[in-house]
Amino acid sequence: MIVDPDCDAAQELSSILIDEDYEVEITEGLTQAAERLNDVKFDCIIIDIELPEMEGFKAVPILKAIDPKVQIIMTAAENTAELEAKVRK
Repeated sequence: MIVDPDCDAAQELSSILIDEDYEVEITEGLTQAAERLNDVKFDCIIIDIELPEMEGFKAVPILKAIDPKVQIIMTAAENTAELEAKVRK
C-alpha cells in the first residue's frame, strides 16, 4: 500500500511497482490506510512523511498496532538529518 497525499507521486511509484509485478493500492492519508489495513493484509506500506492528519512517522505506531508484522518504508520529498532522526525513533 502506498500512503501519499500527492496523487502524482503515488501514481508514479505505483506504476513502477506494478511493472515489477507487485499488487498496489493507494490511499491519501492515515484514516484510509488504517481502514484498508483492518480489511487486507499488506506486506509493506510505503508512507510519505507529510500526511493530512499528521506526520507520517507518527502514524507508524498506529499502523503497527493494527498489524505488527507489516513492513513500513518512509518517504520524503526532502530529507534532513533532523527528519531522519525523528523517523528512526
